[in-house]
Amino acid sequence: MFHIFSKETNISADTNGNVATKTYHSGNEFGTRKKSHNLTATKDVNYIEKIEDIGANAFRAQDQTVVVGKDSDNVQKQGNQVFVNGKRLDHLHAKDLRCVKKMRFIWDINTLI
Repeated sequence: MFHIFSKETNISADTNGNVATKTYHSGNEFGTRKKSHNLTATKDVNYIEKIEDIGANAFRAQDQTVVVGKDSDNVQKQGNQVFVNGKRLDHLHAKDLRCVKKMRFIWDINTLI
């Protein structure tokens, strides 16, 4: 289950939940903290095909997996850290990031929304 499920996402407030989106335009703080119905099994899972910009406090869950798609060349791993457009993400570790270059958005969002 996803807290935010959309074609395009802009977050303007602290969001205690995960994201599934085709394009993440901007936003600061999100990620499921503590117990929530948004957790998949015991992990927080996020699917983002393309990240344009993102705040350093994104992905704040303790145990998480983040999957980014083919249009996220601006997402880089350096050691155990993750950077987007040169900005370090404070809460996401390289081991928790999956870059899937052949990823198509898992659902046909046009038919679901």
